[in-house]
Amino acid sequence: MHLVWLAGAVTLGINGDGLPTSVWTAPAPIATDGRIVCQANFELVALGPPTPAQRLVLTLTCEPVRDQAHVFRITRDSVRAGQRSGILDGGVAAALQRLTGELPQNVARSIADWTASVRRPLRLRTAMVLDTGDAETADALLAGEFKACVAERLGPSQLAIRADGVAAAQAALRSAGHELAPGRSSRA
Repeated sequence: MHLVWLAGAVTLGINGDGLPTSVWTAPAPIATDGRIVCQANFELVALGPPTPAQRLVLTLTCEPVRDQAHVFRITRDSVRAGQRSGILDGGVAAALQRLTGELPQNVARSIADWTASVRRPLRLRTAMVLDTGDAETADALLAGEFKACVAERLGPSQLAIRADGVAAAQAALRSAGHELAPGRSSRA
């Protein structure tokens, strides 16, 4: 996580008290400055010290070449791992192209082939659904203090509440003057 943090590619989740409760990676912007060149032999040569964002791309998509601190080799395994991470905006091919300015045709085709079947891992999240009954009520709740309890808006009138924040959500609803009716999901 160290390089990811330095490159500004970490997002922190906070609770209603402003305390961090989760951390996840987010796409990092990569500046092209011409200091890294991609060769047809799948090696990237750094002509100067890489920035933290550039080093992140190199770490996620390449393997360092032994005894050459400025040379990195693109491998199938490192490219697939970088693609699976989901950190690189647009994927590995786009990140490497932004990093180097241009990829040799054989390198670009190989990367496209290697990443074609890679899927990002799925994320299972636990939440309770608050059905407000109409979009106006949902909008009003999101405009007030209740916004801190909402993990995500699922639809015009449905809000996802973190499962561990149900008590805080109930208290926020009561203080906003809303009564919570017990509900249950129906199965067809």
